[in-house]
Amino acid sequence: MMSTDFKPAQFVQTMIDVGEAKTKTSTRDLLLRGTMAGIILSLAVVVAITTIVQTGMGVVGALVFPVGFVILSVMGYDLVTGVFGLAPLAKFENRPGITWVVSCAAGV
Repeated sequence: MMSTDFKPAQFVQTMIDVGEAKTKTSTRDLLLRGTMAGIILSLAVVVAITTIVQTGMGVVGALVFPVGFVILSVMGYDLVTGVFGLAPLAKFENRPGITWVVSCAAGV
């Protein structure tokens, strides 16, 4: 039987590993994933607004919109916030090859 216990230290280590992997993703893949994520979120907004207009209830649209984020997650697309949130963790851990994070954050 597989244990589902996930200790905080393991969770943080996984976040650092994911941050490192995100920094090593090719530019082409980042642009493709970002474009597809933008398209999917745009469609989620259109569906949410359409739902609000047709039902006349804003809460229904607010419940529909997060489906776009679920689709992003299931399809494996990235938002820039994920890169900004996880990549610095790899830099703080002094992982080799993670130098661009600081220059991007500094605007250099």
